[in-house]
Amino acid sequence: MVFTIRKALFFICLPFILQIFISQKVTAQKPVFLVEAGVGSSIYFGDLSKKGDKLSSIFTVSAIRKLGDRSNLKLNVSFGSITGSNRSFSVEGFFPNTFFKTNLFIVEPSFQFSFFQKDGLSIFLSQGIGFLTFDPKDDNSNSLADNSTTRADGETYRNLSIAFPTGLGVQKVLKSGFGFGFSLKLYNSLTDYLDNISELGDSKNKDNFLSTSFSLLIPLKFGR
Repeated sequence: MVFTIRKALFFICLPFILQIFISQKVTAQKPVFLVEAGVGSSIYFGDLSKKGDKLSSIFTVSAIRKLGDRSNLKLNVSFGSITGSNRSFSVEGFFPNTFFKTNLFIVEPSFQFSFFQKDGLSIFLSQGIGFLTFDPKDDNSNSLADNSTTRADGETYRNLSIAFPTGLGVQKVLKSGFGFGFSLKLYNSLTDYLDNISELGDSKNKDNFLSTSFSLLIPLKFGR
């Protein structure tokens, strides 16, 4: 446990340590290509949880290409899960699931625009399009997509979909080019099956989820 805490503290302090040792020639330039690693939580909203009361984990790795002082292109790859339950949910004559945990894998190109910048601090908006695979499972980790008794007669779906993530975040970039940030992102999906419930549910909206992320920025290439 002590070793794990020491490792976590080392990675948190890494940008500040490297800032001391990077030469003045490099710090006079700006990072134009970066890698971002983030860890955070995800909250689902749908037929089995309209209040978003259950947290899960999500991890993201991004490649960032700066287009100018205020705009970036990003390619995000995320993996994690969402979960929800409503033990009182029932439909007469059917046996819908009252719990689910869905594993997610998302590939998401996006555009990021900073509307506020000062001394390396920026506040930004982002918009992307996410291609996701998902696999809802029950309490015993059995795939719900393969269990037709949990849905209406003849109701099937594919485990592929598209989502439109809209984000708001803040970043602080140090003179070394390293930095850290926090972001909040809402994934508006085009599927109603992230929880395996659609026709038997009472929600008129598609399933969606909110994600948060604390991230570390690592510069790979500098330029003017």
